Amino acid sequence: MSKEKYISAADAALLIGVTAQTIRNLCKAGTLSYVKKNKLYYPNRNDVERHAATIRDIQQATTDIEEYRQKIIDERQVMANELRDMHTKYRERMQNLNMFPQRIEAIKMTLLAVVEGLKQYTDMDDFDLYPREVDIVWDALQGKTFEEIGETRHLTRERTRQIWYKALRKFAHVKGAFYRLNSEISDLKELLNEKNNEIAHLHSIIEGKTITVSEETWETSKILTKHLSDFPLSIRCLNVLRAAEVDTFRDLLRYHRAELMKFRNFGKKSLTELDELLEENGLTWGIDVNLYPEHIE
Repeated sequence: MSKEKYISAADAALLIGVTAQTIRNLCKAGTLSYVKKNKLYYPNRNDVERHAATIRDIQQATTDIEEYRQKIIDERQVMANELRDMHTKYRERMQNLNMFPQRIEAIKMTLLAVVEGLKQYTDMDDFDLYPREVDIVWDALQGKTFEEIGETRHLTRERTRQIWYKALRKFAHVKGAFYRLNSEISDLKELLNEKNNEIAHLHSIIEGKTITVSEETWETSKILTKHLSDFPLSIRCLNVLRAAEVDTFRDLLRYHRAELMKFRNFGKKSLTELDELLEENGLTWGIDVNLYPEHIE
């Protein structure tokens, strides 16, 4: 036997992160190739390393999917909260616009609020839009001349024109920033759809994995589905098992032998009955029932 090609069940268990009994069950199931000497199983090292790598890949993929899904949920919740707050503020403003002067003032304040909001997501730190600039642009839109606007604010005609021109440039910058922000949001939505498709694809790959099992595993799986009430056990033993919601061999073998002695009204005689029943059906305490799926294709 080559020490390089085959390793002990204990060493294989350390590599994969399971028990030695699980390694022996994997060998019996045909998942790992092995040789047997002195009733001991020696699995193929390459098969063990491939099996361990496959388990790590699946665990890492599952972890990555869950982390990314949670990140998308968190980002989506933040965006939803921001949109809800903006909608609430807008609705509150509109409810208070009962008269035309109030409506005009609300439009100005809303414009300033939009500019402040855009500054959080764009490079507009150097483009503060002041209330006086908004008022001058608004008066100009109403048809007032620069002289008329300047008289009410104690400004010259030229200074009024300079403020008006500077404000218009800021408005143009706000408009451009708004369109860029909309474009970025569209790109983020497309990216989110792509990542959702990737997640769905990964789920389909994981769910589509098929398992090839040996005839021995198939037969053991069928035995595990049998009901204990179909066997000639004592009434006391069956009553204790029913109280513990143990109905099949699969349910029974999820417990260790010593754990059964903690059940109320369960004694050594009942334990002996179960030992004999398992032996008659080719089962032993401590087998990993997860290696025998309930439905095998």
